[in-house]
Amino acid sequence: MRIMGGVIAALMLVSSAEAQSISAGSTWVNDGGSELTIVSISNEGELTGTYVNKVTGFDCQNETMAVKGWLDGNLLSFTVRWKNANKDCASITSWTGYFAAGKIFTDWDLVYTAANTGLPTHLKESNVFRPK
Repeated sequence: MRIMGGVIAALMLVSSAEAQSISAGSTWVNDGGSELTIVSISNEGELTGTYVNKVTGFDCQNETMAVKGWLDGNLLSFTVRWKNANKDCASITSWTGYFAAGKIFTDWDLVYTAANTGLPTHLKESNVFRPK
């Protein structure tokens, strides 16, 4: 019985740690070095924050952009419209994923108008974010 109580307590601590890991004021870094900072999470799960792209070869690099999204338990989604007071990259990226094992696992979709063709273009990839 003591072992079972210890296991339950340990599971509760892990669940509690996971729930607290995606919180307002936390910053997350992906494999390319880009940073997601979560500024606020409402009681309804509405998320706001900032994103700084650090990936070479993409426009709007090192520009702080607004983030809007949703958090529902360990599930989240967030979007960046790549436009601020300094720069307009005429593109939008959305990430959708989940929190597990202390990381955020996402798939992302980038849409933009290709400069060489003038046609809408779509890229899809994945990111893993770790706490900064």
